[in-house]
Amino acid sequence: SKVQDRIFEKASHARIPIMCSFELLPVCNLQCKMCYVRKSMDHVRANGGLKDADWWLAMAKAGAEQGLLYPLLTGGEPFLHPEFDRILAGMLELGLQVSINTNGTLIDEKWAAFLNTHRPTRINLTLYGASRETYDRLCGHADAYDRVLEAVGLLKEFGIPLKFNASITPDNVDDLPGMIEFKKKHDCPIQVA
Repeated sequence: SKVQDRIFEKASHARIPIMCSFELLPVCNLQCKMCYVRKSMDHVRANGGLKDADWWLAMAKAGAEQGLLYPLLTGGEPFLHPEFDRILAGMLELGLQVSINTNGTLIDEKWAAFLNTHRPTRINLTLYGASRETYDRLCGHADAYDRVLEAVGLLKEFGIPLKFNASITPDNVDDLPGMIEFKKKHDCPIQVA
């Protein structure tokens, strides 16, 4: 929007950090071939463990005091953080416009209802293909595709703003037309990388 563009322009000139990413954990429930972030929870525990909600909220508050307005919660898969609900709710209470990067596979009815009452600015859901076969080949889980379909339906039902990201690799490039059709069917923007 023009207002948001103006905010970004002014913040840039004033050197105000209005955007940042909070990588809550490097753990994911998929095993995507191209991923360089994914670690096991055992690896994380052996290397100091996760930061808790209080730590992340202190970082968000410190950021907000410096002008942070648009935090992005990401991972790994941020919904795997055991205190994700507290982190999101606390950042929203600070008045922040929170976006979330997710693979969508963990968004069930319970999470969708929570997101309906603790509304992020947007969910950025990464599509890895347009079929069970492609999800199996690329991510190691055919059923992840079914869970993504369910998540998209729930998010659309609650009117939660949704954008698709499409990660294209040699293993899913043939699915790009199907992902474009999926985007059209659900009337959501898509960004291909």
